[in-house]
Amino acid sequence: MILVMLGTQNNSFYRLLEEIEYQIKKGTIKEKVIVQSGYTKYKSKNMEIIDFIPREEIGNYQEKASLIITHGGVRVDSFFT
Repeated sequence: MILVMLGTQNNSFYRLLEEIEYQIKKGTIKEKVIVQSGYTKYKSKNMEIIDFIPREEIGNYQEKASLIITHGGVRVDSFFT
């Protein structure tokens, strides 16, 4: 199982889920994919999407995952000027 965690910030991150969807359809990803989507409202027949996974449960998903993909944060240009 692959676990995708987009965090809990109130921002959307469709590009990652679109790419994972593409890789599933292409056959590159053959495992079940579970997504903790946060505020990203994405519909898929190929991934199990859960808005928010309770803190008490997230460890169980992490232990079962063969791969974890996480969102590393949001770039805000004003931080770099």
